[in-house]
Formats: sequence, C-alpha cells, structure tokens
Amino acid sequence: MKILITTPYPIDSTRGNSVSARRIAGILRELGHDAEVKLAADATGDTGADVLLALHARKSSDALRAFTAAHPDRSAILLLTGSDVHIDLPMGGEKAAEVIDNMERATHLVVAQEGSVETIPERFHDKLSVIPKSVDIALPKYAPPAGESFRVVIAAHLRPLKDPFRSADAARLLPEGSPVKIEHFGGLADSEMQARAEWETHVNPHYQWRGEITREQMIQELATCHLHLNTALMEGGANSIAEAMLIGVPIIATRIPGNVGMLGKDYPGYFEPRDTNELAALLQRCATEENFIDQLTATIKERAPLFTRKAEAAGWGRILEKLSTKP
Repeated sequence: MKILITTPYPIDSTRGNSVSARRIAGILRELGHDAEVKLAADATGDTGADVLLALHARKSSDALRAFTAAHPDRSAILLLTGSDVHIDLPMGGEKAAEVIDNMERATHLVVAQEGSVETIPERFHDKLSVIPKSVDIALPKYAPPAGESFRVVIAAHLRPLKDPFRSADAARLLPEGSPVKIEHFGGLADSEMQARAEWETHVNPHYQWRGEITREQMIQELATCHLHLNTALMEGGANSIAEAMLIGVPIIATRIPGNVGMLGKDYPGYFEPRDTNELAALLQRCATEENFIDQLTATIKERAPLFTRKAEAAGWGRILEKLSTKP
C-alpha cells in the first residue's frame, strides 16, 4: 500500500511528532509498504495515497479532512499525541470538539502508551490500538561515568509543558556536598526562558543548561549518565524515555499518564508534578542509595522489550493486516 504520514512540524525536526513520523515510515517500508512523510500543511491535495496516517488530531486536521472527503472508502489512521489526549480532550471547548470530530472521521485510532487509553471516550475503543513507540537509532552500550559526581540528564525542549526549571529549583534544596549534577539538553521556546536558563547555569552549582544538540548526540549523553530525568506536566510517550529504557538508564519521572503508561503503574521512580521537595529528595536518594538505583534499573530492563522495533512493527503490522483484508 501507499501510505502517507503527516506531521505538523518540519520533517527533519527533533520534535517528538517528527521523530515518530520518520521512525514509523521506516517500519512501514520494512513491512513492504510505500511510506512517505509530509508536512501536514502540504498534504491537503490529492496525494494518491491508499492510507493516510496523521499525527496530531488538530494540527493535521486539514490533511485528515481533505483525505477523508476525497476518499471516503479509504482508511485514515489518526495517531493521537499527548496534547490531543492529555490537554485538549480533558479541557473541553473548541479544541476538544475538534479532536473528537477528527477521531470520528478517522477509521483507526492509535496511542503510544497504555496511560492514554482511559482518556479516550469509550465509544472509540473499538477502533483504538496501543502501539508503544520504539527506537530507530543505534544505541551505544551503557557506560555511566566514574567519579564522585552523579550525572543526571534531561532531554526536553524548554517550554512550559516540560516544566523545564523544576530540576533547577529542586537542585537548590539538595544538601550541602550532594554529588548531583544536572545537565539539561534542549532548545528554547522563547528569549525569557533563555535568560532563565543562562542565569541558572551561572548561579546554580547543580544545574547546567547545555542547549540543543542532535539526536545522535543526545543518545550518547543518555548512555553516559547515571540517571535520566523527566519533569514534564504532560507527555504522550516520551521518545527519550524509550531510548533510556533500551540503553538501560535508570529514570525518574513525573507521575503523569504518559510516563506511567511507559514505565508501569508500580515503577518506584515517580514524583508528583511540580513537587520540588519530592524531586529533590528523590534525586538525592538516587545519588546515595545504590540499592534504589539497582531497583530502578531492574524494573527498566523488565519493561524495555515493550519498546523494541520488533514490538512496534508487530503493532503496525496488525493494523495494516486489517486494512488489507477488509471488504
């Protein structure tokens, strides 16, 4: 089949939607299909595709509407993102209505982790699939650095939904002599955040903003840290968490549906969103309690097989098998 994948962001972007679009295209090609990725804004004409796979209900809305109107007999798969499921739907109003409208329009719905299912209205569950995201890049062997410092890496753009300075605030609560050193990698949302990030780097002995780097470089940073930290207020399923899990890096993260859906309900490394005190205590515990880090690592290794390329390919294969055999 000829499958068109749309993403709301530039195709070569490091944003999660574009990373996922490129990865899924590669998987579909491996399964024998002709898969192409386009910017959603460029996919409103007749593309000649047999199937549309749209990422983001609202931001790929025009492409989805155009495709289903032109080809009511063809399949349209909507991959719901974190902002679709965990922001727009719960908040209601016009944005939620647009998401619901496009969920009605699509023939199949996909979410990236189990934590998103309960947010989807039950009437859509018969066309909903959970396909955990995998990693489409070579992963190095895990090699945490030797020495007295405890290196913590954050991989997230500096924007409000990522609560980017929670770690810097928590760092100020660490006890004197704490070995925790936080390095934050990610691009900027605005100049105000740049000013704060640069100031924190200058005055905060436990925090450094390192700026935006390539995905390949980010993988190397994950492979050479002691701990991966996710402070997000909302996630649809973070690529960096999947990458860290497959490398074998222990993780601490906010207790939000997108993280719980990936790490599991009983994962011991959660803290409540915006809880600076709890995060500071958890960071210090990770840096000083070897048994606790071992517990996190063991749980990570148990969950990691869910996020392999083989597992994701099987999920997409099941959906496409349904499409090829439908009347």
